[in-house]
Amino acid sequence: YLLSPAFGLDSDLRPIEVVRSMPDRAFLFFHGGADVYVPTQDSRDLRMASDNSASDLVIIASATHVHGWKTDPITYRNHFYPFVLSQLEDRGG
Repeated sequence: YLLSPAFGLDSDLRPIEVVRSMPDRAFLFFHGGADVYVPTQDSRDLRMASDNSASDLVIIASATHVHGWKTDPITYRNHFYPFVLSQLEDRGG
C-alpha cells in the first residue's frame, strides 16, 4: 500500500475493496503469525471480504512478515499448489 506509487498503482488502493469487487475470484492469503508489521486480523478481514468459498487464509504461526515460504515451505506448498491447480481446473486449464 505504501509503495503503490512506486509501482504505478493508485495510492488510494484499498485491498479489502478490491477483494469485495471480485466476488467470482478466489484468493489465497498467506500471513505470518509472527508478523510485527501487518496484524493478522488484516488478513482475516481480507478473507472475510471474499464471497468466494474457494478463497482461503493460511496463517503460518512462526513466520514473520513475508517469510511464510522460508519458515514453513511444506505448509506453504501444501496450500499453494492445490489452490492454483483448482483455480486452473475451474477455468478450464
